[in-house]
Amino acid sequence: KGWMWIGTSQGVCRFDGYRFTVFKNDADDSTSLKGNLVRIIYEDHKGQLWVGTENGGLNKFNREKETFEQLFYSQPDALLKNVSVTSIQEDKDGNLWVGTETNLYKIEDEIKITPLRPSNFSGFHEYFRVVRHDQSGRIWIGTNRGLYVYHPDTNQAEKIRLEGLRTNEEIWEITPEEDGIIRVGTYVGGMFEVNSSTLAAKQIIIDKDNDRSNTVRAISKAPNGKYWIGTRGGLYLYDRMKGVIARYSHDDREPKSLVSNSILCVSRDANGNVWIGTRQGLNLLVEERINIQGYKSMPGDNRYLNNGEIYAFLMDRNGDLWAGTENGGINILNRKTGGFSYLLPQKNNSNSLSSNCIKAFLDDGKGNIWIGTYLGGLDVYNPLTHNFKHFRNDSADPNSLSDNRVWCLLQDSNNNIWVGTSRGVDQFDPRTGGFIHYPELADGQQVNWLAEDRDHCLWIGAEKLVIYNPKDQKILKYNESTRYMLEDSRNRFWLTTLSHGIALFSKEKGIVRYYNEKNGLANNQTLAVLEDREHYLWISTTNGLSKFDPEKERFHNFSAKNGFQNDQFTYGAALKLPSGELLFGGISGFDIFDPARIKSGNYSAPIVFTDLKILNKSVRIGKEKDDLLTKCISETEKIVLKYEQNSVDIEFASFDYANIMGIQYSYYLEGFDKDWNEPSDKRLATYTNLNPGTYTLRVKTVSIDRLDNNIGPALTIIVEPPYWQSWWFRVAIFLTILGLLYWLIFFLQN
Repeated sequence: KGWMWIGTSQGVCRFDGYRFTVFKNDADDSTSLKGNLVRIIYEDHKGQLWVGTENGGLNKFNREKETFEQLFYSQPDALLKNVSVTSIQEDKDGNLWVGTETNLYKIEDEIKITPLRPSNFSGFHEYFRVVRHDQSGRIWIGTNRGLYVYHPDTNQAEKIRLEGLRTNEEIWEITPEEDGIIRVGTYVGGMFEVNSSTLAAKQIIIDKDNDRSNTVRAISKAPNGKYWIGTRGGLYLYDRMKGVIARYSHDDREPKSLVSNSILCVSRDANGNVWIGTRQGLNLLVEERINIQGYKSMPGDNRYLNNGEIYAFLMDRNGDLWAGTENGGINILNRKTGGFSYLLPQKNNSNSLSSNCIKAFLDDGKGNIWIGTYLGGLDVYNPLTHNFKHFRNDSADPNSLSDNRVWCLLQDSNNNIWVGTSRGVDQFDPRTGGFIHYPELADGQQVNWLAEDRDHCLWIGAEKLVIYNPKDQKILKYNESTRYMLEDSRNRFWLTTLSHGIALFSKEKGIVRYYNEKNGLANNQTLAVLEDREHYLWISTTNGLSKFDPEKERFHNFSAKNGFQNDQFTYGAALKLPSGELLFGGISGFDIFDPARIKSGNYSAPIVFTDLKILNKSVRIGKEKDDLLTKCISETEKIVLKYEQNSVDIEFASFDYANIMGIQYSYYLEGFDKDWNEPSDKRLATYTNLNPGTYTLRVKTVSIDRLDNNIGPALTIIVEPPYWQSWWFRVAIFLTILGLLYWLIFFLQN
């Protein structure tokens, strides 16, 4: 159905992405959940939900009535009364296998229950924590005394030898796989891989430096041969070829980290998102956000930036990433270790950075890094010798740098180095060590960016857009304030503008077209643009990141809700790596991601009705056939309202949990509305004073550019007429009038 069900110590919770509905024991209600401590939740092939509780037996949930009934709880033998159900599993024939703290049961057709008694093992009375079936139909059983495999056809059970488990043989998880490997989580020995054919077992130590990782309570399959491993020492991503490739743990400094390292369960939903139950609460790890590496500032810790406001990037020859900050100098990320080193100005040391505020980088191909600073001029740094050379404005030297505010750097195809400052464009002269000034290009105005196209023309982003051809010295100027230029793989030019969105540009025609918020762009103030390997454009703005398909002219937007550091990106802070990964910087750090692994949203997620209100009061499920709701609203297809109930509120939700804050809903009441309502995040349809008649409410989710729709459920609403408009009332009036006329005629005749 799409609901998320969570077992807690205070009942079972149903979550729709916005609100939790709690089902727990009520001593005065025989249809409530028996037992509050939930041990297991299981859905069978019919979509039937089963809940096993501590001392509450086996609970079957009625989706329509939202009630529970207990199997084998009140019968004379009452085999499951007051027992703790710890595991539920369905076999290929539809039978349920139920593990309890003392026994194992087979339930057939919900009417026959059989305690399991293997003929060769009289002592088979243990804590049956886990029951699983493999492809061959064998049953794997995890107990407090080890791992067993049971063969139903011969009624034989045998214990699997797990080397390394001596003092404690508790089994907490069993995951059979299609390749015939059974992965087993233990309490003290980590994980074991058991060959289902030979029954040979191999021990896997998850983290030799973390003893708490030896307790493996959860194993959940992920794509591409990977597994999520939940332990007492955090969450691990395990690759069967490479071993552990990632660890997630609690960090007091990280509000988005795990709430607790003690993992109880791990589950993947239909969209691939990972739900993690811990000792202290629930976490949701969105699969696509795993692919976004975010770096934020936390001074004093070299795992973080020392300043979060980023304006420039560079990858050096070692593969290290340089980030230019507003007030923290240069932060250099070693991606192998995950640690940062820092280049900072040092007082009374000329052989150091000249300013903490970094605006541009350039690798000249000769072993030098050129660094544009704000108010510190231009620095040239040699990483091998650690020597700095400084270029600054000198009013007494006409060949010096034109201004100490350096915004951008460019090395053209002829290896000339161009410098954009607050007073125009300079070109470095290697013969003299000075600079040649080009006041005619930018008219002495601030130059924000520089670029070169395939025709070797120089593009200058100043108060106007300037295109300069060094061959014939022809200068073209356009009235457009820009921040970035990209020439894409199809030789199209794209400009980010300050107020008009992103512009498609032609050197012959100028601006061909603007794409802005009306077309689906995140914000009209655009800052940088990169092209990925699939030829999509990624555009940073002051209100999120947009992915643009130039062929279909469609946008999809991303923000902090999708796992990025912040919605506020910064000008110039963008870089495409040789690996195809993209970097974007903002006011709260920067992100690295592979665009091919970032989804564009799931608009096919199920939509359900979640609440019905009449006169602002939620309607409860009734027991009589004449009640307004005889089953829950999510299972209802038609409601009949009396005339005085003609003001109605209907709530709905989409199960796109990863994008819950960005879903756009639209609804339409056939017979009342002329068209679909304007899409918004509002998920409540309100109608008042509906006239008698038949209506149909339809709901859908809508993509940001309004081109994709996912049509959800339909609800028929019948509003009955008042009694004076009913046929029987009209017939009665007619007969009354007819009787009066008859009486009057009779009276007059006599």
